Amino acid sequence: MTEPLKIPRFIKLTVREPLDRRMVSAWCNTVREAAPKGVMVITIQTVDDKGQPRGVKIVRREYRKKQSYLVPLTRDLLPDETEEIVNAFANKHPEMDFDIETNETRLTASQRHAISVDQTKYLELCTALAKHKHEDWIRERSDAGWRYGTNFSMVNKTNPLIMPWDQLPDRYRVPDMELPQKLVDVLGEYGYAVVSQDEIAKLLALLKA
Repeated sequence: MTEPLKIPRFIKLTVREPLDRRMVSAWCNTVREAAPKGVMVITIQTVDDKGQPRGVKIVRREYRKKQSYLVPLTRDLLPDETEEIVNAFANKHPEMDFDIETNETRLTASQRHAISVDQTKYLELCTALAKHKHEDWIRERSDAGWRYGTNFSMVNKTNPLIMPWDQLPDRYRVPDMELPQKLVDVLGEYGYAVVSQDEIAKLLALLKA
């Protein structure tokens, strides 16, 4: 018996009835067009019913009488990137009842490149920035007439992500670990350094001693 294909990072479309080839292609094209360049895996190797190797762009799975179509990714999506794909597919197929989700992987600072400041404090900084960004996003959506709803609906303007940061599922509370570091790197190139208040206090104490 062939083991299920392991896909560590993906975005998944789930529907009640199997999709025809045209709709499967439409889902794949939506991810390719709406996701950042290089995020979508070109093909993933699997085997067909005859045991022959085959490259595919989408993996179909059935669970509890629902059909899921997984598009493999090269990295985890950020919340706004996921929303971009959801909106794009919903706009193209407003009559369709579907769910879209990504894998549950949550990145930590140790999974990114080395950083030049204390990792715990850096992670706290990145998380705080992500929280503020989410709060700004909620305000923008609320001003546009959107509200919280258990299902995503373009017609009713409901989105299940319109909730406080601390109540979001883990997969949507993934801070951007790269942007703050880029700022630190640029400051370093211009001769500046990022120093914590505790370190400044210690330096001042030494100068007064």
